Amino acid sequence: HSYTLRFITVHNAGQDTVHTVRDIVCGEVIAIEGQSNSIWPDATLPVTPWARTFGSNFGQSASDTVFKRSIATDGGGGANVGAIGMYLQNAFANELKMPTCVMNGGVGGTRIEQHFPDGRNRFNRGTIYGSWAYRLKQSGLAPYVRLLIWYQGESNGGGDRYGELFDNLYREWKE
Repeated sequence: HSYTLRFITVHNAGQDTVHTVRDIVCGEVIAIEGQSNSIWPDATLPVTPWARTFGSNFGQSASDTVFKRSIATDGGGGANVGAIGMYLQNAFANELKMPTCVMNGGVGGTRIEQHFPDGRNRFNRGTIYGSWAYRLKQSGLAPYVRLLIWYQGESNGGGDRYGELFDNLYREWKE
């Protein structure tokens, strides 16, 4: 279902519509984080009318707090949720008949260490984690995330401490 809300004022002379909000849906929240593979685009994917996102992928503006219809045409920014996000949103809509909101915090060409929160300010919008966490908080959807996908790409090759770093990042997400 898609809903419309009208906020009105009532007075002796009648009523006035103050604000109308259209195209409201209710469904599941999917969080995505990681490197370029998590936000990689695919402009050939169909766009379901039941797919939403909030703010801009790696948006740093405090006022970037609007629900938008999801797209997967570019590798980040705007309402882009990436190919994996759009694929999941299409699957939820088509197979489960359920709307979704994807909150994608992925940024290409990054190492896992770059996805940790700022120790002094978890919501520092100048960081990858802070931008993503800020959007989740401002949307009011953080408590309702039912699925979180971490999709790391090629940036963390070699013999580093990846397992330990992932465990630390996982603890940060839970906090």
